[in-house]
Amino acid sequence: MRKDPTSIDGFIPRGSLGDGRRKLSTVSEIKKQKSVTHRVLGGDIKSKTTVGTVDKNRSIDHNHSLYKTKFTRVTRSSKSDIEQSLKEIPDLEPVPKKEAAKKKNKKIKKPWTKKRKIITAVIGLVVLIIVGVLAYNFISASGKLGKVFGGSVFDLLQEAELKKDANGRTNVLAIGTSEDDPGHDGAWLTDSMMVLSISKEKEDAFMFSIPRDLFVNYGKACPAGYGGKINAYFSCVNGNFDNNDPNAEKNETERLDALRKFIGDRFGLDIQYAMHVNNSVIRDGVNAVGGIDVDIQGSNGAEGILDRNMDWRCNYQCYLVKYKNGVHHLDGDHALYLAMARGDSAPTYGLGNSNFDREVNQQKILVALKEKALSTGTLTDINKIQSLLTALGKNLRSNIEFKEIRSFASLASKIKQENIKSINFYLGDNKLMKTGMQNGVSYVMPSAGVENYSDIKKEIKKYIFLDDTSKEGAKVAVLNGSGISGLAEKEAEKLKEQGYDVIYFGSASSQEHKTSKIYFEENKYPKTVDKIKNLYNADEKQLNQVPGDVPKEANVVLLLGSDYKQ
Repeated sequence: MRKDPTSIDGFIPRGSLGDGRRKLSTVSEIKKQKSVTHRVLGGDIKSKTTVGTVDKNRSIDHNHSLYKTKFTRVTRSSKSDIEQSLKEIPDLEPVPKKEAAKKKNKKIKKPWTKKRKIITAVIGLVVLIIVGVLAYNFISASGKLGKVFGGSVFDLLQEAELKKDANGRTNVLAIGTSEDDPGHDGAWLTDSMMVLSISKEKEDAFMFSIPRDLFVNYGKACPAGYGGKINAYFSCVNGNFDNNDPNAEKNETERLDALRKFIGDRFGLDIQYAMHVNNSVIRDGVNAVGGIDVDIQGSNGAEGILDRNMDWRCNYQCYLVKYKNGVHHLDGDHALYLAMARGDSAPTYGLGNSNFDREVNQQKILVALKEKALSTGTLTDINKIQSLLTALGKNLRSNIEFKEIRSFASLASKIKQENIKSINFYLGDNKLMKTGMQNGVSYVMPSAGVENYSDIKKEIKKYIFLDDTSKEGAKVAVLNGSGISGLAEKEAEKLKEQGYDVIYFGSASSQEHKTSKIYFEENKYPKTVDKIKNLYNADEKQLNQVPGDVPKEANVVLLLGSDYKQ
C-alpha cells in the first residue's frame, strides 16, 4: 500500500513531489511558503498560485541569488528542526477580501517628472492671475458701488426680501439730472422722472413718467417761489451738491427721501426706493452692454423723428437724432441723444408732443437696457459686467442696499417684456393731463385741475390690480335696473378701482329687473365675464339682448337687478 507523504501544517515536503522541485531549507523560505498557503486558504483573492506547481508565465532567472544558495534536502531526521522553526513563526490572519482588493487595485504613484512639475506650476500661475484680476475688478467695482448702495459689499451674497406696499408691490422712483453736462443750464433740475412698480407675485411691472413741467405747490419757500415746476423741488429740499462736503451722502439721502414722498403722495403710491442718475448712466450703461435695440416711432402719424437740437456737437454737419420708424441699434451716445430729444426747435418732426414723446422714448430705452443687461451674452462677459458696474458706480445714487441687489436682479430677469406696461397720462383718448397757464407761465397739470390727482390715481389703480381680466381689455358698461337710485354709478366706480375699463354707466329701460344679468358676445372676454358674473351672481345673456342704450364700444354689459345685495 502506498504511504501518503508526511505533511506539516498544510505543507507537503518538497522531496516527495519530485527531484525537479525546489526544496525548502531556510526559515525565511518556509515563512514565505506558509504565508502563501494561508492566503489561499483564508482569503478569496482572484489570482491563486498552487503550491508546488510551475507558473508558466514566469521566467526563471538563473542568476537569482536563490540559485546560488546551497540547499539541504529535508529528511525525516530534520523534521523536529522544521517544527521548531514553524513554532517561531507568528500566526497570520487571513487577509480580508476588501483589503486584498484595495491592495491589488492600488495604483502605484509615479514620481513627478521635471516636465510635469513645470506644467503644473504654469497652470497654477495662470489660475492665480485670473483669480487676482477678478478679485481686483470686484474690489475696484465694489469701491465705486459703495457710494451707490447701502451696507457692505459682502451683503451681495444675500437675497433679502424687497420692501413692498400694502398691495405687495415694490415701487421705485428714478430721477435724472444733467450735472455731468458742462453746457447744460439748470444742472440739478430733475428733468427726467419716472416711477416703476413691480410685483414679485404677479411677475409684472408698470411705469409712468412725471412731466418735468408739472405745476405743484412746494409747501414751503423755494428759490422758484411757493409753487412752480416739479423739477425744481429736488434742489429746493437741499441745495448743497458739493460731493466733497462731509455731509454729502446725508444731503443726497435727504433729497431723495423727500422727493419720493412728495411724488408718492400726489400719485397715490407708497414709494420705497429712489435712484438718482445723470446723463452718463445712459451713455456708459448702453455702451457697457454693447448697445441696445429700440423701436422708434414718430408721433401723430409721422414716418420717423428728427431733432436737430443736438447737432451743434458736429457743427450741424450730421444728424444725431434722425430715424425712420422701426427698430434701430443704438450706441451709448445715440441712446442719450434720443432720451433728450423733444423737438423744441425747428427743423423737427415726429416729436409733436414734445416732452411727452421724450418720456415715451426714455421708457423704451430703459426697457431695452434692462433686456440687454440681463441677457446671457452680457451676464457671461466679465468685461461687460465690469463696465456696467463702473458706469453705475460713477453715476448713480440710491437708497437700495447691497443685500437687495440680487433680489432686484432676480425679479427683473423673471418679468417678461410683454408684462411691462406703460401708463401715459397725456397721449391717447383718455387724457388725464393737459397744458395750461398758471401765473402767466405754461405748465402741465391734471385735467381735473391743479393738484387734483383723483382721476390719475384711479388710472394707476387699474395697473396695480392688473390681472388676466384687465389684460383682456374688455370695455364694460353698467346699467341700473334695480330701482335703487345711484347704484350703477356706485358699482361702476368699484369696478374701475379693480382695474376694469368701465366706459359707461346709466339706467336700464326698466327699473323692475329682479335678477342681475351680464350680457356679452359668446367666446369673447371669458375671464372678464366669469369674474363679473361671480361678483354679482349674474345670469348670462347675449350681448344683442341688452335692455337699454349703451355705447357700441361696450363689450360686456352688467345689468343690476333688485336681487343684488350691496
